[in-house]
Amino acid sequence: MIRSFKKILTALAILFCLSTFSQANEQNLYMVRSNIPYDIAMERVKTMLNSYGYQVAHTQRCDGGLADFGYTTDFYRVLFWGKYEEVHDLSAKFPEIVPFLPLKFLVFAENNETVFVALNPAMLASYYDEPELEIQLMRWKNDIESIMDTLRDYQYQPDPES
Repeated sequence: MIRSFKKILTALAILFCLSTFSQANEQNLYMVRSNIPYDIAMERVKTMLNSYGYQVAHTQRCDGGLADFGYTTDFYRVLFWGKYEEVHDLSAKFPEIVPFLPLKFLVFAENNETVFVALNPAMLASYYDEPELEIQLMRWKNDIESIMDTLRDYQYQPDPES
């Protein structure tokens, strides 16, 4: 469990470094807050990904590793998602992009909000001179922006009968 947590921390550190050193005029890391309760937010983001044609490949719990470092939370997950054929084809053509695939959403509860974080895949385009890859990264960027906008703007109304 600690090994997987270290891998996630390493990946997040890499993402942070990439977002720090790439183009200043591009938003490299998306983070939105929503008033949607965590459990409902997890289902909502999965449903939205499906509506865009993506599948959630894996959901990784991170709270056990966080507890080892003194953080207490029950609500901290990484969703790995994508379209199998896209990921498979791009991995074969551009093996150097494999560490960034599948795409990821970090989802965690903080106070009475749920926070969603994702790397802007388009920022990777500046590292590769491949038009086909750039087009795909831009598609993913647009989908992530749209999903994040929807999550941020969604106004959760609790069921009055609950």
